Amino acid sequence: MDFIELMRKHASNHIYSPIAHQTRMGLRKISIFNIILFLCLLILLFYYVKYDCLTLNETNFVGIKKFLTGNGNEKSSKGLNKGCRLPKVDPWNAEVLQFFDPKSDISASESCKVKYDERSKLINGTLVMLSQDGEECKYRCSIPVSDRKVNFTEWTKISGIGEDHTDCEVAEVKCEIAGNISYHFSHTQIVEKPSKGIKFDAKSRDVYVLVLDSISSNQFMRTLSGSKKYLEEEFGSIHFPYLNRVAEGSKQNAYAFLLDQRPLDMPETPWSPFKGGGRDAELCNLRITRDNFSYVGWDFEDRGYRTMIDLDSRYGLFDYGSCYGFDHMPADHYMNGFYNLFYHYPWEDLFANVYEKVCKEPHHYLFENMRQFSDAYKGQPKFSITWFVSLAHDSLNGVFHADKHFKLFFMSMREKFNDSYVIVMGDHGLRFGGILGTNTGKIDSSNPTFMISLPQDMRKNEDLVNQLKQNTKHLLSQHDVYATLAEIAQNNHKWTASTPFSTTKFEPTDRELKGSSILHPLPTPRDCSTLYIPFNHCICQHKEVAVQNQSLAIEAGQKVVEIMNNNITNSNYSSNCSVLTLGKELLLELSEFDPDEEGEKVYLIKFAVVPSGGKYQAYFGVRTKLVIFEAS
Repeated sequence: MDFIELMRKHASNHIYSPIAHQTRMGLRKISIFNIILFLCLLILLFYYVKYDCLTLNETNFVGIKKFLTGNGNEKSSKGLNKGCRLPKVDPWNAEVLQFFDPKSDISASESCKVKYDERSKLINGTLVMLSQDGEECKYRCSIPVSDRKVNFTEWTKISGIGEDHTDCEVAEVKCEIAGNISYHFSHTQIVEKPSKGIKFDAKSRDVYVLVLDSISSNQFMRTLSGSKKYLEEEFGSIHFPYLNRVAEGSKQNAYAFLLDQRPLDMPETPWSPFKGGGRDAELCNLRITRDNFSYVGWDFEDRGYRTMIDLDSRYGLFDYGSCYGFDHMPADHYMNGFYNLFYHYPWEDLFANVYEKVCKEPHHYLFENMRQFSDAYKGQPKFSITWFVSLAHDSLNGVFHADKHFKLFFMSMREKFNDSYVIVMGDHGLRFGGILGTNTGKIDSSNPTFMISLPQDMRKNEDLVNQLKQNTKHLLSQHDVYATLAEIAQNNHKWTASTPFSTTKFEPTDRELKGSSILHPLPTPRDCSTLYIPFNHCICQHKEVAVQNQSLAIEAGQKVVEIMNNNITNSNYSSNCSVLTLGKELLLELSEFDPDEEGEKVYLIKFAVVPSGGKYQAYFGVRTKLVIFEAS
């Protein structure tokens, strides 16, 4: 997201940065003439251009991640998931310790000194401005219309008494002395909207979804351990360690857990047949309306819930890049107008004032908006999606300091959360950096965190709590998250401490679900094929053994490099890029999966290219010919 890119660009000026080796005998010599392409690269071009074309010497494990991540020595959970051995990885195992330095992040955050006097406040509809002598101050409102459009009102002069009433939820304040800007800031508030006349059940509970961008299950345990412990001890939150992303990035996974749409086809693998139906490109070009989608937020809205969407990004949930997203306001309160403001001014003008100079980070503003929303609409149920984009998106170590911030926020929301359904989840894990060269890092990238807490009285429902705990032992997909949210929206007002869950299931009549609600027994078998998880993102474990067969490795590597060059030649970036060759001396590793099992052999080739040194990997099989499955 370009909000992240903006912060990265100026990171040096920030106080905060918010942002086994065995020889396998008997391999048949494969003629180069038998090499064929079975499945082309799905999204290699994007990441190739982003990293290699710019000649950055950076490991590119972004894009198509390793779908078989075991090293043959890990413990696995067998029996629960046919065809899927779940990973058992210690978040702090030796292979990842070198990548973490919690103390560096904590010391950086605690050294911040306020450098800017925040002289304006927006409180309960009143804009207060403490102006200086000779200073003329004015404000305007930033009003979101859709995912792609924000309108601005005309500038309004702030009255002499320094207090003005305004119903705008995002206000930009600017002051000048003799034509020079003397003050520039922006604020948010939650202003209750008029009644929609939709009936609601007084027994409906609030539902709060907090999405931690790029936070894996392991990373959540590493960096936000205090917050996790508080959620478990205070709200009985239950951690699900095996949620699996269904695609690469945020938008694609949001398609699954908010729209129940499949972004990607299911490539053919030795373990599953090809399954079409991926709609990524189609979804991007469609306007998200009630006529063509079942956005889960509308399930809440149709039952009288007041709604809020808040992301620390200029983009909305689905409009990243050239995608359309919602064609109208998708919630009562859509706060992207606040973040859109920063792209109208130089960094040092507004962005630095609102964040760096007052020792605040984006998540502080997200906390405040969520707090205000929870206080609004007394007696009426509320549903919110709060997406923390910048905190962990670009950093492994930039999250530790925020543990105390999240814990304090959860403490401040104790009364509200005790009577609500609260989901803390990730969209995916970290997608770049050296840690992806480890088995743990590869798992992390496809294994976002997920926790759910129940209202206090529903925690007394032993059948429900026991069922949830049983389901923590199973593989989940983002489609299961959608099904769970849809059920909560439609049925939570009916539930009591004696409602049965282990003997029932959620089967709505108005749509066909791709996932299953985690509040009930989960159907089996549960593997990546049955859960619509493409193999290149699958966290299921397979035994991996290093293989010595240089000729096979070179043939496979050269074929993938040929594909890469063809993709670049056919792109708009061809004039900026060098022709790549296989770097035989830089990196050339070959491994085989499940070598003791009968059937088709699957291999992984890791290689580097010249001249950039960029690192890639590809999966291929040996039938009567060499078949490339995927590459990245």
